[in-house]
Amino acid sequence: VTPSISEAELVPEKIQFASLDSLVITANLYHKNDSAPVIVLCHQARFNKYEYNVIAVSLWERGYNCLAIDQRSGGSMIEEFNETNIQALNKNLPVDYLDAEKDIVAAVNFAAKKYNRPVILWGSSYSSTLSLYVSIDNPNVLAVVAFSPGDYFATEK
Repeated sequence: VTPSISEAELVPEKIQFASLDSLVITANLYHKNDSAPVIVLCHQARFNKYEYNVIAVSLWERGYNCLAIDQRSGGSMIEEFNETNIQALNKNLPVDYLDAEKDIVAAVNFAAKKYNRPVILWGSSYSSTLSLYVSIDNPNVLAVVAFSPGDYFATEK
């Protein structure tokens, strides 16, 4: 029996890639192997990629590659900062919930290109709603996992 890897033992690779408007997105990549399914993890309001520390390790143990992203709409958590949010604020870019949609699209496209396959898109709260919107027209989305989606954008979309 192979022992389980603890959260402290699996250190994700910190990566960066461009959003649709060239803002640099910071993410944690939990790479299993090149043939494993891929999940893009999108955080809830006022949070960041570290929301998924424990979940990503659990998914990795079950055979998934995971990409946990910092969206521009977010904040501090677990003594860690949302680096994408900080960069967006420093560049005077808007950081409302809908503004994060371009970050989610960029993350989906980045992960799909890296692994040469459609991805599973996982959202929480506002990002779950954005994930549903993104999945409609993006062939790089295989499936969506939506935790607590709401009708946050009914008047805006």
